[in-house]
Amino acid sequence: MYPRSKHGVFRNTLNTCRQLLFQGTFIEVMDLAWPGYLERDDVTINKQDSTITFHNGSVIYFRGLDENRTSRLRGSEFATIWLNECNEVRDYESITVLESSLNHSTPMLNEDGSPVLRDGKPLMIKPKLLFDCNPQLNSDWDALAFKFLKNPASGLPHKRPDRWREIKMDPEGNLENQAAGYLEGLYDSFDGMPGAMSTFILGEWRDDNPNALFHPNKIKREIIDRNEIVRIVVALDPTTTGHDKSDEAGIVVAGRLKDGRAVVLADYSVRGVPDVWAAATVQAYDDWEADSIVYEKNQGGLMVESTLQGIRRNLPCVAVHASKGKVSRAEPVSIQYTKGRVIHDGNETDKLKTLEQQMFDFEAVVDRKGSSPDRVDALVYAITAILDLNGDQPNTGKMFKIATNLW
Repeated sequence: MYPRSKHGVFRNTLNTCRQLLFQGTFIEVMDLAWPGYLERDDVTINKQDSTITFHNGSVIYFRGLDENRTSRLRGSEFATIWLNECNEVRDYESITVLESSLNHSTPMLNEDGSPVLRDGKPLMIKPKLLFDCNPQLNSDWDALAFKFLKNPASGLPHKRPDRWREIKMDPEGNLENQAAGYLEGLYDSFDGMPGAMSTFILGEWRDDNPNALFHPNKIKREIIDRNEIVRIVVALDPTTTGHDKSDEAGIVVAGRLKDGRAVVLADYSVRGVPDVWAAATVQAYDDWEADSIVYEKNQGGLMVESTLQGIRRNLPCVAVHASKGKVSRAEPVSIQYTKGRVIHDGNETDKLKTLEQQMFDFEAVVDRKGSSPDRVDALVYAITAILDLNGDQPNTGKMFKIATNLW
């Protein structure tokens, strides 16, 4: 970076940018590439402002594109901007604000602060806006801009298509930098999930799924203050086996906000024997100080009850009987997303990705030969309980209760 230049690193929210990039990935990469550099006396890491000032006066700002922060970018000037996970930003207007924040008049400086000259004239830094993402749908703004070379706002071809370039980096092309078994683990995790395979393994945008019950554009994210949550449930879709090819046990945490909306808070889904998923369920219950645990009892209800109670007695559990098919159970929840009555916690964006991808792959016509939508099942139980979609009063008591005829 040239002396005294300014650079921006962005995510969809400030909190995510701080947690995952400022406090995580960036520090790790710097320590690997330039060990000890960040400990130098002439380098300043400002944790309060989320900035890093380098020895030559250049600064990296770590920022978010939260709705109430985007307007503050107007007037900012950066030599380079990197937007991480760009397709999490659904509003293309935020992208245009970022582009307007590039500074086209920053001179290149030598280490001594003097301008870099060519033919006696100062050279200017060529500003760049960089994006990365796990590609999803052809209808997303990033696919329109980079794949189809169209302006996402107007749908017309770019006036300067040479400014938009894409580089494909998929796991198979990066084997030397992966842990042993990483790629095989991805294939196992996304078996039977064509959308996830396209996004995370092939690295390709895909057509919208006309049969999908849940659409990416219907998932809204907000930064949630726990003080706004009035009730929390942990939903469990158990499994009876725990070998490598078994379905995962779906474990999803959801809450009800003071304004009546539901919020998906966390995904603790895990593959393992009953003791493993029971421990994960109780961990979720403790982490979120939940009011109750809702579980599906079709898969060995008594076994589920005894396994949970074996870890801790007197857990406030509610057993539900899934008398309807998976699609019939999911449709009312899908409608709540369409109405805007369900949101996802913006603080947990990365941790909810696998759940969300399974939602996008879940179709109105379920192929029973495919993998089980375990996380979606747990999500459906959680939202149904939180929004009382069956008309039953929520159970917030601290005694074990078996509820029947809820489904």
